[in-house]
Amino acid sequence: MLATTGPRMRLRFFAGYDYPDGLANDPDLISAAYDAACSDGLSDYVRALENASCRWSTWEAVRAGVEPRPDLLATIQERAWSSPIRVTP
Repeated sequence: MLATTGPRMRLRFFAGYDYPDGLANDPDLISAAYDAACSDGLSDYVRALENASCRWSTWEAVRAGVEPRPDLLATIQERAWSSPIRVTP
């Protein structure tokens, strides 16, 4: 299960004890991570935060040459979080 707000961020989260050193530099990273991933045992989850970005209403105000609405924040920060996964050593 994956929950997001705003745009649909793609979140991949792998856990395991047998990942080789240098896996992050492997051009076939995703396939290798799926091959070595575990699915039961110790529980963990991921939360991801994007860099803050201009709210669409702020961009529209700038394009129209008017002040942004004072009752809205000028920027937003999108978030995503995963369901827990468990790893058994």
